[in-house]
Amino acid sequence: MFKKNLNSCINIFSGGKVRKLFILLFVPFSAQAVFQSLYQGYKGSDRLREIQVNKQIIQTDFDIGKNRFDWALEFSAAHSDSFLQSLISFQSQQTINQNYGFSLTKSSYHFGTLTLSHLQTDYDISNWASSSLYNFSGDKVYETKNSLGYRYEFLDKSLEIDWDILHKQNQADRKQYQLDIQKDSYDFFIAYKDAKLSILLDRLYRDNLKRAQERVDMVAQRFQDGLSRKLELEQAKFALLSQKELILKNKNELRQKVLIIENIIGMNFSQSDYDKVNWTFKPLKDYKFIYENDEFLEIANLELYNQLTELKLDKTYEQTSSSLALNLSYTKNSVEQEKSEAFSDSFSPGIHDEKKISLIYTIPLGSGQSTAQKKKLLLQRSKNLLSLTNRKSELEVQVKILNENLLRLEDGIGLTQEKIDVALSSVIEHKKLYARGQVSFEELLRSEESLINAKINKINMLALYETSLSTLAYLNGHIINFLNIYTD
Repeated sequence: MFKKNLNSCINIFSGGKVRKLFILLFVPFSAQAVFQSLYQGYKGSDRLREIQVNKQIIQTDFDIGKNRFDWALEFSAAHSDSFLQSLISFQSQQTINQNYGFSLTKSSYHFGTLTLSHLQTDYDISNWASSSLYNFSGDKVYETKNSLGYRYEFLDKSLEIDWDILHKQNQADRKQYQLDIQKDSYDFFIAYKDAKLSILLDRLYRDNLKRAQERVDMVAQRFQDGLSRKLELEQAKFALLSQKELILKNKNELRQKVLIIENIIGMNFSQSDYDKVNWTFKPLKDYKFIYENDEFLEIANLELYNQLTELKLDKTYEQTSSSLALNLSYTKNSVEQEKSEAFSDSFSPGIHDEKKISLIYTIPLGSGQSTAQKKKLLLQRSKNLLSLTNRKSELEVQVKILNENLLRLEDGIGLTQEKIDVALSSVIEHKKLYARGQVSFEELLRSEESLINAKINKINMLALYETSLSTLAYLNGHIINFLNIYTD
């Protein structure tokens, strides 16, 4: 078995698909370790890793949102040939200028926008009247201007709400990630349970096939001895053929379910592996933790999305309401005939500066699009609330039913075992009586069928019991803990 597992792992690694954990090389299947070995394979599967990548994506999206307002560096260049009237000179002057500059801007969700800018302008004043610039003798003048600006919004708090939306979206995404992990883990267990059910039914059917063959041999011997009729022999053969047919039908279903598990974990099942699969009853007292539940994960997730809708609605109201912005700026410049002097003087103390303060009040006039957007969000909020209420009610009912079913199934499994014991005793007794000719073959056959049905009922009931256990663990957010301690 160890060699088989090792070869299987080598094939997988050589194919470029690392689909199970290294531990599988050293954990041969046993009656106690079948599920846990497969579960370790599932933990290293591509299927689970695909979901786990979402965790990194969620964190990356959050980082992108947090860094939405990084420092922004902007460069500019312009050429102008202007003959506009100028209030300063009280006459029109043809001015050709070229400017080069850059600005550094930093915005934030809560503290407004800060801007630093630097601008250098080259003026060609060769067409100016000589009296216009009495203190400059050349045709070129250079200006350097440095500015510091700040803008803060008092009324429109949409950016602050964006910050809240970013965090709420991250919480919702992380909660959804937990749900996705738990849902996939639950689906894996259900797939394993279905495969195990088919394996154990196949084992039971094969055991019944042996019993059917023994009946044929026994009746054939009695027929040769003249103690049984040919009809009884034909009935025994028919029962044998029916059992073979049942095995064939189950074989297709068995292979399909096992292939699902093999595909998930990248590991093959052999007939010897089937023989190690078992099913033992685990009482409810061993799983008390699955009943603990402060809040359904699904409900918590829906509540987060509902809160997200509320924030988006608040943002829409903010954006469609009036705004009041405060603008502050301080500018210092220098104009010289030498570019280097203009540059150095712009950073020196002096009287050539400008201080500005302004308030800008904006009243939005158009409301068509914003009204429709508000209506959509209000409808979405109503839908979310209804979905939240309905789903919570459904989950509470589902949990209540599961709790009741588990108690009934726990009692029922005990009863089925008693029925198996009684049916087995009945079969033994019927065989003795049939050998002495005291009961008919039909009575013997019915006793065998009762034993078969009792065993099948027990297996099906164990499957229902563990399905209910795992479903309750999943709904209450404990499926991972359930799988970590689960044994066959």
